[in-house]
Amino acid sequence: MNYRLTELKVLLFLLLLSAVSCQRPMYDEEDEEDGVSQTNLPLKISARSSGESQINYPAYIYAFAENGSCSASLKMTDNGPIEMKLPPARYTIVAIAGLGEEYTVPENPCLDDVIVMKENNSSSRALMLGTSTVTITNKKNISVSVTLYYAVSLVNVSLADIPSNVKKVSLQISPLYSSLSFTREYSGKDKSTEIACELESDGTWSAPPFYIFPGSGSQTVFSITLEDDSQTKTFGYTFNGKPEANVPLNIGGSYSGDVTVGGSLISGEWKDPVDVKFDFGGAGEDNSGDENPPANPDLSGLPEIGNIWNGGIVAGIENASPTGADVLLMSLDEWVVWLPMCGIS
Repeated sequence: MNYRLTELKVLLFLLLLSAVSCQRPMYDEEDEEDGVSQTNLPLKISARSSGESQINYPAYIYAFAENGSCSASLKMTDNGPIEMKLPPARYTIVAIAGLGEEYTVPENPCLDDVIVMKENNSSSRALMLGTSTVTITNKKNISVSVTLYYAVSLVNVSLADIPSNVKKVSLQISPLYSSLSFTREYSGKDKSTEIACELESDGTWSAPPFYIFPGSGSQTVFSITLEDDSQTKTFGYTFNGKPEANVPLNIGGSYSGDVTVGGSLISGEWKDPVDVKFDFGGAGEDNSGDENPPANPDLSGLPEIGNIWNGGIVAGIENASPTGADVLLMSLDEWVVWLPMCGIS
């Protein structure tokens, strides 16, 4: 009797084990019928530009995990959406366009890796970058749209009335950033770029449009070098501002004993224009003109431009009013450095 009872228990155990093993394949089949894999979920990605700017395809899409590693990457050749398959998690999606061969990008990047311009901290291609975050779950039809913005500043240069004996003209801009991370953080401070200008048929000197990363300081130094058969002269000016991403910088000027440069900062779509006008060169000469606010003659006690005052050289007087004025001073040491460089005939 005990033998039969034991046999019955064994039989019941085998039946229970068979039932459990039969249920597992049924669960897998239901999961497959849903069309959703627990380790390979679809994410639809689309890219668009801000405003009416056109994306310079191809664009490269990267999915970075929370630890900063790259989980997947794809190449987008047009404005149609693409599908990337990723495990459930939270991701930072980065889209980059306009790379070409003028930029260096790590082959297997991390989120804090950087993009650099290969030569001279400038490029003829406009780099666009956009980021977005998305959390992938077991839900279907997850999608994300990434908006791309210009990560560089467009620079245009045109100089007029340069003496006919000048053979070479170049422009230097500093300080600039030299690299950009996938999180749109700039690094590599205090770099510069120097662009050679070419003589046009109308007598002006200009450079093809080029792109730079933003300025790395609160001020920007512009230097124009004129070279003839016998000498090289450099004229410089410190601008109380800096190149900005998504903001073109138009530099136009003329030479007339000194070099007068008028510029405008334009955000395309960029943004609304901010005019910037300044003179440089011709130290010790009368630089007054329509572009420089004259000293207010009704204010007593104001020094003359070019005179020594309060331990410095008076380089300019601005915002004059009945209550005061802003006096721009140049140190005596700087005056000694720039004086031999001024004037070219």
